[in-house]
Amino acid sequence: PQNLVINEYLEVKIIDFSNSIDYRHTKNDKIKLPFCGTNFYLPKEVIKEERIKVKDLNKIDLYALGVILYNMAFGKYPYGLKNGDENNYKEILRKIENEELEMDKKMEYSPLFLDFLNKLLKKDINERMNINNALNHYWVKGSKLLLDEKEKCEITSNFLRYLLENHIKKFNDYVRAESLNLCYI
Repeated sequence: PQNLVINEYLEVKIIDFSNSIDYRHTKNDKIKLPFCGTNFYLPKEVIKEERIKVKDLNKIDLYALGVILYNMAFGKYPYGLKNGDENNYKEILRKIENEELEMDKKMEYSPLFLDFLNKLLKKDINERMNINNALNHYWVKGSKLLLDEKEKCEITSNFLRYLLENHIKKFNDYVRAESLNLCYI
């Protein structure tokens, strides 16, 4: 979430693509993925350095987007990943492969948001939605049919404000807890 910025129009932008690779000119239909990225945001096909279809490359970024949204919505990482696992890629892979995706039932998010999130975080890249499906998902696009732009902006900004405030509060609580731990060392 520290790689997110919001502009003056309340548009969220994901930044820091230092490991980006340009595959536009590849002559092969499939490529071997390099092992690079930020630990909890890597899907299993990257950790395993699998060969995937070039047309499916956007699904890796969509998985990372799913992790960001999951983290902001539920205050934790998917598949039971916890701080302490971040440098243990075998453990990250084990959890992604074996743990179920839990959606906190206490949180009252729309079924459309939860469906969108679930489709972003599919373990199998062949089941994960692609960029066209994501852009045309009803949670992303459907509200345009029901609301005018002003209403849509208000709803979106309130949702993002809620997620960001919740994330900032959890981060501040974590910093306070860590500073107390440092006082006792």
